[in-house]
Amino acid sequence: MEHKKKKKIKLRHIIIIVLFINIVVVFIGQQERLNQLNDDIAKREMTIEEINRDNLELREEAELMGSSEYRYEYIEKMAREKMKMVKPGETIYIDRDKVKNKFIEGIGY
Repeated sequence: MEHKKKKKIKLRHIIIIVLFINIVVVFIGQQERLNQLNDDIAKREMTIEEINRDNLELREEAELMGSSEYRYEYIEKMAREKMKMVKPGETIYIDRDKVKNKFIEGIGY
C-alpha cells in the first residue's frame, strides 16, 4: 500500500510543477505582449504630438494668410525660411556648431 501512495504523491507533484511552469510561460508571454503594446502606445503618442505641432503651424500660417495686414510678414517669413532669402544689406551670421539650424538646412553644408 505504501508503494501506491508514493506514486500518487509524485504524480501530484508533477502535475503541480507542470501547471506552475504553464502559468509562468503564460505570464511571460503576457508581459512581453504588454511591453509591445506600451511601446506602440508611446510611438502613437509621439505621432500625435508631431501632428498637433504641424496642425498648430498650419493654423498659424492660415491665420497669417487670411489677414491682409500680415500677408507681407507671411511672405517675408516664407522667403526667409523656405527660399533662404535675405534683405539687401542684411548680414547673416551662422553658427556652424549648432546642430539644427533652419537657415542653413539645404545649403551645401
